[in-house]
Amino acid sequence: MICKMVRLIAAGCILLISLGSPVAAQNAIVNGKAEGIKPIPDPVLQELVNEAARATLAKYKDKKLEESNLAITLIDLSNPQRPTQASFRGAEPIYPASV
Repeated sequence: MICKMVRLIAAGCILLISLGSPVAAQNAIVNGKAEGIKPIPDPVLQELVNEAARATLAKYKDKKLEESNLAITLIDLSNPQRPTQASFRGAEPIYPASV
């Protein structure tokens, strides 16, 4: 069962990605690696991700969802030359529920 918050985050990610220029993003990728483009932290996105994580953990507390089972990374590509990002345990290796 996929929770509504995860769906909302996924929809937001798709929306943010679709707002970016796919051509500009593709032009920046050479041999499968992004050349010279590193997303910078964004405090507004970070608060959105933090709130989504808090709400999801609270909603599924009775199902024993723990922080160690949740990781979120949000990258805003609306400006492909200056992407921004936020994450909740984003550096943690975690197996995705679905791809």
